Amino acid sequence: MTGVLVCDDAADMRALLRDALDADPGLEVVGEAADGAAALRMAEALQPDVVLLDLAMPGPGAGVVVAGVRRAAPDAAIVVLSGFGLERLGADAAGEVVAHLPKTTDLAIVRRTLREAGARPG
Repeated sequence: MTGVLVCDDAADMRALLRDALDADPGLEVVGEAADGAAALRMAEALQPDVVLLDLAMPGPGAGVVVAGVRRAAPDAAIVVLSGFGLERLGADAAGEVVAHLPKTTDLAIVRRTLREAGARPG
């Protein structure tokens, strides 16, 4: 089972993702964060297999969040699901992301990507 921390400031998007991920027997939503600071706290507390991250949330910038998640949950894969490109992160943080998906990506592809990210070697 791949534990996923869903990080998006839009409550409707978090609900959509939670429902889509809960429909997959290989995925489990272990937490939800609505801003960058909560994402960092929850990544450290929950130690998820995958952090699904929107790049445009209140709080610390996306690059800071990626670097913080890497320190807080070093074994977690970071998958970006965002309307923005990885250029928002800077080269170092972008290198920490295992996959980048536009928010328009079909939910079946999002689920597959999360399963694959969770199964990758640490």
